[in-house]
Amino acid sequence: NFAIAAVIGALLAGALGAIVAIPVRRLGPVALALGTFALAFVADLVPFDYEPIGKGSLGWAIRATTLDVPGLNTVVDWIVPGPQDTIDFSQPQQQAVLFLVLFGVLVLVLHSVQRSANWRAMLAVRSTEVAARTSGISPSSAKIKIFALSAAIAGFGGVLIGMVNFSI
Repeated sequence: NFAIAAVIGALLAGALGAIVAIPVRRLGPVALALGTFALAFVADLVPFDYEPIGKGSLGWAIRATTLDVPGLNTVVDWIVPGPQDTIDFSQPQQQAVLFLVLFGVLVLVLHSVQRSANWRAMLAVRSTEVAARTSGISPSSAKIKIFALSAAIAGFGGVLIGMVNFSI
């Protein structure tokens, strides 16, 4: 199921991002970027190059996602030309509709996060760590949350790329 895969992909990537953020949070911006790239290269060359895990250059094949919701099928019929019995996400037009809907949902989630106390703490740390620490905000905790949030968004994007390519 695509929804379960999207949630699992985002949660696992967010958890891995939080784990990676713990040792690298004390680095400066340039060293942080280089450390992140180095970790990505190591992950690409070591575990994903191993045949039982990576399955070669094509990866693991997955089947196309379909959805059959009567009211939603009618809405997609208005947007995508031609009647469809089910929403078949192997078709580019229906993928575009799904991506626009998911982008809108992601924007709403990020908007609600921006209005939270955690986001204000992240902004305070971004402005000045000393002032944030003085006001009782833990800069390391805020940095870990930022790293985990960005990793979760990237993991969600990875699930979408897997859906388009029909392989992971």
